[in-house]
Amino acid sequence: MLRSLLALLPLLVTACAPMPPAETASAEEPGVVCEREIRTGSHMTSKHCRSAEQRDKERAEAQSFGDNVRATPPGGQAPGR
Repeated sequence: MLRSLLALLPLLVTACAPMPPAETASAEEPGVVCEREIRTGSHMTSKHCRSAEQRDKERAEAQSFGDNVRATPPGGQAPGR
C-alpha cells in the first residue's frame, strides 16, 4: 500500500504544477501572444493566440462590465434605465 502511494506521489505533484508562462508567436506575427488557458471545471488546456489590439479590446470590455456591475444598486436597475 505504501509503495503504491509513493508511486503516485510524483503524479500528484506534477498535476498541481503551475502553467508555463505565455509563449510568443513566431516573428511573422509581431505583437501576437499565445497563452495556454485552463477552462473552469476541466483539466484540459487550450491555446489562445491574441494580438495586442484584441487583448486591449477584451481588457476594456471587462473593465466596462465591472464598472456597470459596481454602478448597479443591489436588487435595482442600472442608473439611466
